[in-house]
Amino acid sequence: MGGRGPRLLDAAGLARRGDRDAVRWIAVSHAHRRVDIVATLVRQDGRTEVAGDDRRGCAMATRALERRMRLRTPAPGRTPPSVHGTAPGRGAPLSSRDRLRRHVRAAAIVAADEDDFIARLRGAGLRVRLRLSRADGTNTSYAVSFPDPPATGRVWYSGGQLAHELSLPHLRTRWAHTPQRDRVQAAAEHRQQLWHETAEAVSTTTATSGGDTATTERGHAIADVLTATASIAPPARARALLDAADLLHRASGHPHRSTAPDARAAQLRSLARLIGLIGQLSDDQDGAAALHLVYLVAGFAENLASLRQARQQRGHAAAAYTAAAHLYQAVRCATPPSGDVPPEPPAVQMPPGTPRQGHRRRYR
Repeated sequence: MGGRGPRLLDAAGLARRGDRDAVRWIAVSHAHRRVDIVATLVRQDGRTEVAGDDRRGCAMATRALERRMRLRTPAPGRTPPSVHGTAPGRGAPLSSRDRLRRHVRAAAIVAADEDDFIARLRGAGLRVRLRLSRADGTNTSYAVSFPDPPATGRVWYSGGQLAHELSLPHLRTRWAHTPQRDRVQAAAEHRQQLWHETAEAVSTTTATSGGDTATTERGHAIADVLTATASIAPPARARALLDAADLLHRASGHPHRSTAPDARAAQLRSLARLIGLIGQLSDDQDGAAALHLVYLVAGFAENLASLRQARQQRGHAAAAYTAAAHLYQAVRCATPPSGDVPPEPPAVQMPPGTPRQGHRRRYR
């Protein structure tokens, strides 16, 4: 931060330069995404600081720094974008948390049970730390980190900190209700049968039937199908699919642990597991089938976006619209196959009033 943090606090009137009794503050950097400044409102002399116009003062100081450093400045009156809880921008570097989330999610999709899940995490080179119950010694939660710690020490994230649906209780419910089917054989006819079955399941799944709980579960399940497809896709295309999958998870909302999960969601998760186990795409026929599936998932994302928009869930709608746009772009940029995937997917446009992905309103 250098001297920029004190300038912001001075402009906001919270910590004037030279005032040794001013409030204490700390700057927290979130990788390459943003920097948060957290300040107390109690001064060192015991008096309470009145923060009546801190937002305006910080905004003015931020604009001054942007002009001084020749950075891109948002339009006047717009809140600077916040990307907390969203997929990173196209081409933007992933934070450690984002990379861990993707590793953990990929392992959870193809794992058959808890032991298989832990083994896959360690097989991917991650450090895994289990928390055991004092009562019976069973696992109550887990945390993961990369083996190469940063300068500040190894950073651990629990499953619930990575994503709500990656907590151990949610994963156990997932594995208990996901039908376990045999691995798909390498023969071309078996692989094509899997692609056809998955495409049919996605195309017949709508976001507008089954209630809110079913909509959420189906959204996460289809995002898992997309993640599994990305795991076997060429690296050049996998990043775009994973970005869209992250957005689709966010647009689906928080899942609920239920003793009777949606049957269609369970079927989709079972198919996602098989896709993750078949290995890399083997030929042009495999690639065409995967591309067709991506196109169908884009249609589901657009359908989900319309539903969220109708319910005034604008943040979720923006995430779903952006996911659909990413997927249509991935289809458009890929080599058009000879199958039935349209070479020119429709353009996705957000209706008026939908915020751009990454923007939030701030209420005081």
